[in-house]
Amino acid sequence: MQFTTRTEGSELFVNPLMGVYLSVDLDALARGVHYLPLLENTRTAFDVALAIEEYRESSEKRRPRCALPH
Repeated sequence: MQFTTRTEGSELFVNPLMGVYLSVDLDALARGVHYLPLLENTRTAFDVALAIEEYRESSEKRRPRCALPH
């Protein structure tokens, strides 16, 4: 089943995690985002990236970066 002409002729992939994505308690999730107050005055994606970077640099509980498995 194709929904738009842009996807016509392509294979449809349904991510098995879609149900998880759509059934999250957004308020509970937002409470877990410790840098949420830093995002209140952002206007662009760049502002958001800077706010998150500022939070990460000031956070004492930082995990080391690692490659995501794929």
